[in-house]
Amino acid sequence: MFQQGGLFSSLTLAENVAVPLREHTTLSAGLIREIVAAKIAMVELPPDSAVKYPNELSGGMRRRAALARAIVMDPELLFLDEPTAGLTRSWRQHLMSSCSH
Repeated sequence: MFQQGGLFSSLTLAENVAVPLREHTTLSAGLIREIVAAKIAMVELPPDSAVKYPNELSGGMRRRAALARAIVMDPELLFLDEPTAGLTRSWRQHLMSSCSH
């Protein structure tokens, strides 16, 4: 996951999260939408944020969007560069407790 999120500015949050699935799988569009919605919910972003562009999101929301994209393929291992930068204290604690498992 890139330090500044690395989101594509011309794509919505949902489209950004879907990029790895569209590029590396043959899943149907419907299944991709379901997986993307689940990952967005997993990082505790509201469903209506899916149609927003990166410049319409706060810094913390962009970081969580980038995290959703990073986990959309259910990787075994995830490398993070300053994973807690730009996140609220409660989200930093949540992320760090999740990573320790």
